[in-house]
Amino acid sequence: MRHHEGAFRQIHDILLERETREAVRITGEHIDQLNETGYVLVDDFLSPRELAACQAEVGRYFPSCEEFLADPQRHASLEKVISFPFAGEALNEVTTHPEIMNFLERLYGTADLRLGESALQVKYGRRVAPGTDQFLHTDAWGKKSSLYPREEGLFRQTFMIVYYCDVTAELGPTRVLSWEHTRGMPLLAPGRHSVRRPEDYPALYAQEEPILARAGSLLVFTAATLHRGTAVSAQVGQRYAHFITYHAAASSWMQSHPWPSGTRPHPDSDTMRRFVERATPSQRALLGFPCPGHPYWNDETIGGVAQRYPGMDTGPYKAAIGDAGSG
Repeated sequence: MRHHEGAFRQIHDILLERETREAVRITGEHIDQLNETGYVLVDDFLSPRELAACQAEVGRYFPSCEEFLADPQRHASLEKVISFPFAGEALNEVTTHPEIMNFLERLYGTADLRLGESALQVKYGRRVAPGTDQFLHTDAWGKKSSLYPREEGLFRQTFMIVYYCDVTAELGPTRVLSWEHTRGMPLLAPGRHSVRRPEDYPALYAQEEPILARAGSLLVFTAATLHRGTAVSAQVGQRYAHFITYHAAASSWMQSHPWPSGTRPHPDSDTMRRFVERATPSQRALLGFPCPGHPYWNDETIGGVAQRYPGMDTGPYKAAIGDAGSG
């Protein structure tokens, strides 16, 4: 165990040194706040160009509230949650964003990571449909994990929300509770429930903080962080939010499918095929694809995968076989 702790510390120090040499969007200060309070808001995480591209893709899935109200029959059966992989490239690129991967490598001490979920959601104002407020809860149970969360090293599970519009007090901000108010409290309430109702825990609700954010900002929180979604209180308006979760590949008890919400796409669907073909080996690895050099890869498997995904560049996998053979 000491050997693993020493190796983890060495990796952490190397990555921290890299951070001091390179500008990163999720800094060591952000990680410190995450470790201290259980959540952190990274303001303006997306560049203006990235945000504009994502907003354009969001518009392909969801009308604005005004557009919805102008033709409610047309949008009556609108799906309000869309899951990865997405038809365009911008939302897929956010899901596998190199700055997020950089942050996760520093957080976990490994590059062997997995995507758990990537889902785009819209909430509309009360004139479209009155929403409901959630109770305070954690996301450590159900489809997210079959075990009790542990906020250390490879055992962590990381939750993120990327906002594609400004989130004001009237547009359904997520409310979170700092760990300073919950330390020592069991994550499961009596009766093995993961929720805390306001009538039973008024002090907790008095301490929660609304996350008011500019478009392009990123909220990061943990499996042990109490939080809740709130309804849009404005009569007209919308909130576009992208929910993403990650974990280390070693934590196999956590969710292992990148499309657990909504309709699960077939592995040979057009959106999945396009993503796999355009992705880098590192991006594919988030879905469980073996990295170049893995013993799975040989001439037969490379040929078979090339048939299934004809636009995929198999060069890195072939080169790794050649390197192994020459050694």
